[in-house]
Amino acid sequence: MPGKKSDNRVPFSRRDVLRLLGVGAAGALIPNVSQAVPESPQAHRVDTIIVGAGMAGLAAARALRRSGKKVVVLEARDRVGGRVKAGNLAGHTIDLGGMWVGPTQTRLLDLLREYHIATMRQYLVGKGIVDFAGRKVTPDGEEFGFDAETQADYDRMLAKLNALVEQVPPDAPWAAPNAEELDDITMEQWLRENVHNDTLLRVMNSEVRGLLTAEAWQVSLLYFLFYCRSGNSFEELAKYDNGAQMYLVPESMHQVAAATGKELGDSLVLEAPVASISQDSAGVIAVSEKGTWHSAHAIVALPLPLSSRIRYQPPLPPEREALTEQMPMGSVIKYWVAYEKPFWREQA
Repeated sequence: MPGKKSDNRVPFSRRDVLRLLGVGAAGALIPNVSQAVPESPQAHRVDTIIVGAGMAGLAAARALRRSGKKVVVLEARDRVGGRVKAGNLAGHTIDLGGMWVGPTQTRLLDLLREYHIATMRQYLVGKGIVDFAGRKVTPDGEEFGFDAETQADYDRMLAKLNALVEQVPPDAPWAAPNAEELDDITMEQWLRENVHNDTLLRVMNSEVRGLLTAEAWQVSLLYFLFYCRSGNSFEELAKYDNGAQMYLVPESMHQVAAATGKELGDSLVLEAPVASISQDSAGVIAVSEKGTWHSAHAIVALPLPLSSRIRYQPPLPPEREALTEQMPMGSVIKYWVAYEKPFWREQA
């Protein structure tokens, strides 16, 4: 942001960010305070307020309801799902957002089975087409098609990367050996120090961009290692066969969010952006365009930049404010192309 920063702004390392995030926590619980906040006489009463009907918010609401709790999910949009969204192209339902599921994503696979939503294997038969700065190769399946020298460089780099990944505790990446040093350099710096092959360097920067929707210079080495560790390894995250992109969901991954939303019934309130959340010793009050809710607890299941649009009383700690300012969302464009038939398979 332009302009002069406040002198009491709290400086953050990427390691601090990982620790404050609680390794993937869906949201932040509002701290207890003693100052009383007046409750609206029209407030609806529930056990837990959940802000956001993306996959995290829906999963939290589903679990709480099934344990006997009364919940409300307040969603600003007119639909559920967040970053999973269905669309239509040439008469076919497609995924405009997240679309794949792999063997390590066991909870999502369980949801698909429970809701009787089918999956299908990603098609991998035949040769691919890879363009290395104008040099076109056609490797089998999902291979890169490296020449012998580049493949040897890739194998060496991958061995170094995997050795570092294995040292990162998935539940506490900040406790990894030399965590501060790993967090003080970017993934781009590490690649430049360990990859001396221009083709491989371009490929790895592209892989980082594809996995994280961010450039390698925007990501610390520690965060990248943690991300790989959370999915077992870099290879599993990047692969289709026995990897994170192994299965597709015909008729859209959004079916999972829609089925969960249907199960929640009137506990789900759409087009209800939350303007403010306040808390005192008696509980939490959330105010939205669709009404006011009072509860014992609140879960803010929003991306950090969106969560900052809510007014909190009392204000959240300065550490959380600084974290919000330093955790932008990734930005990518996804596009689909429709063909009458897969003509390229006949040319293989």
